[in-house]
Amino acid sequence: MLHSSDRPRSHSHARVRGAAFTASDGPRLGPVAVTGAAVPRRFSALLLTVIAIAVATGLSFADWMPSRAAATTVAVGDFWFGNSSSVGVPFVTNINRGDTVQWAWGTTRAHTVTETDSAFNPNGGTNIGDSGSIAGPYGPITFNTAGTFYYFCVLHPDDMRGQVNVAAPPAAAITVAVGDFWFGNSGSVGATFVVNINGGDTVQWVWQTTRAHTVTETDSAFSPNGGTNVGDSGSIAGPYGPITFNNAGTFYYFCILHPDDMRGQVNVTGSSGGGGSTGPAPGSVVGPRTSIIRIGYPEGARLFSPNNITITAGDTVNWSLAYGNHDVTSGYPSSPSYQSPGGKAGMPTTVSSFSRVFNTTGTYTFYCDEHAGDSDARIGDIDGSIRDGKMVGKIVVLAADATGPATSGVSVSPNPAAGVSSVTVSAVITDSGTVTSPIINAEAFINSVGTPGTGAFLPMTDGAWDEISESVSGSLSIAGLPAGSYSIYVRGQDQRGNWGATQSVSLSISSTGSGGGGTGGGAGTNTATVVVLSGSLSNQATPVAFANVSLTGVDTVISTSPLPWQAFDGTGTGSGWNVTVTSTDFTSPSSGIIGVSNFKVRLLSTAITTVSGGSPPTTRVPTFVALSTTAPLKVISASTGSGMGRYSYVPDFQLTITGSTRSGTYTASLAVTMNTGP
Repeated sequence: MLHSSDRPRSHSHARVRGAAFTASDGPRLGPVAVTGAAVPRRFSALLLTVIAIAVATGLSFADWMPSRAAATTVAVGDFWFGNSSSVGVPFVTNINRGDTVQWAWGTTRAHTVTETDSAFNPNGGTNIGDSGSIAGPYGPITFNTAGTFYYFCVLHPDDMRGQVNVAAPPAAAITVAVGDFWFGNSGSVGATFVVNINGGDTVQWVWQTTRAHTVTETDSAFSPNGGTNVGDSGSIAGPYGPITFNNAGTFYYFCILHPDDMRGQVNVTGSSGGGGSTGPAPGSVVGPRTSIIRIGYPEGARLFSPNNITITAGDTVNWSLAYGNHDVTSGYPSSPSYQSPGGKAGMPTTVSSFSRVFNTTGTYTFYCDEHAGDSDARIGDIDGSIRDGKMVGKIVVLAADATGPATSGVSVSPNPAAGVSSVTVSAVITDSGTVTSPIINAEAFINSVGTPGTGAFLPMTDGAWDEISESVSGSLSIAGLPAGSYSIYVRGQDQRGNWGATQSVSLSISSTGSGGGGTGGGAGTNTATVVVLSGSLSNQATPVAFANVSLTGVDTVISTSPLPWQAFDGTGTGSGWNVTVTSTDFTSPSSGIIGVSNFKVRLLSTAITTVSGGSPPTTRVPTFVALSTTAPLKVISASTGSGMGRYSYVPDFQLTITGSTRSGTYTASLAVTMNTGP
């Protein structure tokens, strides 16, 4: 059983896994698995696995995956949203959950796009927000929660009003094949098979073999998933499910009987339900976990699997008989005793598993009395006995996480704030120490700190509460506050329920928006100050997904564009920056290679949008240019003094499939890196 905190993490790269597809050059049909995963958005470098093509005559990309998000543009004129007939009436936009809306100016006059009530702020980590007085464009804004969202122009409130209706798309039913020894398809042996779904969709596992397997969640931390979770099918020959996933997140599972070969992952985007929800809600506090140790696995082996685990105080260990006639006898120390039912005569078929709770830190050993000895399980010999393949095991019990996470990099925007009803508060919440847990919650307060859980909720920015360091950002209402200086406090909570200490930043609210009044010195003159803290560079990238293609004997060129990528320069230095991309060749385990020289990228100037900030960056690849495995290709750059803010951009990708390409599963990995400098 794997803990969520045990999964490797990098502070320089984040992986987006692409799953395989089944392909053929004949009429054979089979499951098509096209996958991707959410990209953590804190770091300056990203590693993407490109979802390659399915060279086949079978199912299409659209047959398998939920539909891609749609982008809607709302025109802004004088004095209307949408069109000139909407002057004085709300302009209504109907979209589905996960879609984006952008406001495009058809006039040089300044207007605002301002949400009407701070109650609408928690909208999947984003909301209509407040554009401020600009001449556009504004957005795109992604709506991840179903509901109704209202906005207006602060400068022309009687004439310019708008409404976005967000509908939850119909639930989809996804089927995952189970074979020997894979989930999804035979190409996923030893790899993680990934399925991307929307909140409210269901997944069912269907056996294509008579051999027994399990579908088992890797950690009880993933249990609070709208009342359902991947769970544990037990050892069966299927089917298992359907399981409904109602909350956004990443859910991992594996086959206990074949853990090295059979692993799976379900990525859930958005959440089901109507409006008024809190979007990416806080995660759930997770108590003691249960780890499973298989006895006599692999088949016929005189082994425990795993035979060396680390848990925390209060956790439970469950021993489950897989094959053969074995027992479990406690070694050193002897407390807690975990002599298995059946004793030295072995575990009878009527008692196939048993559990013990470990409340005290330390190292505990165990062995099979039939196939090892007490001397093999002594503390001084246990590691060597494990290396020698003896039927022994070790449990290391660490202290439970009792320390709250630290908060850093707190910032408020705009600051000073003038003429706005809310500000955006951002921070980084990090759990540190000997024992760590994922972050599950963050909150903000104005001037005074309340009891835990009573502050303004700050959602995570990468779509899932699943790491020990999370960037958070959310809206904080300042409606009705008089002009003056205020302290904004932020703190976070980890998965074990520990709240950390607060970090604060000063916010200046000005009713006029000017830097001061009067004509200089004299009685009653005040001084206004503000501290602006530097941030960092970060680039957010989404997966690249090519559609399926059938071989025709001639070269075929296919194209695709991902959902918008986003570059953020919060350094406050104006030093400029570059985003570069390299790629591996497209490879197939059984078929061959599509060289990286066939893989090209382009970024049009019109595909670069200023979300917030000053002078925008510029494209470095206005026409298609081939990627390389070694030479980083500059895609977008900001010269000195420009690119200070947040910018959205959509690169186009092109792939040439030669007529001599063999059918099969092809994947490549993109390294997307953001560096300082012109």
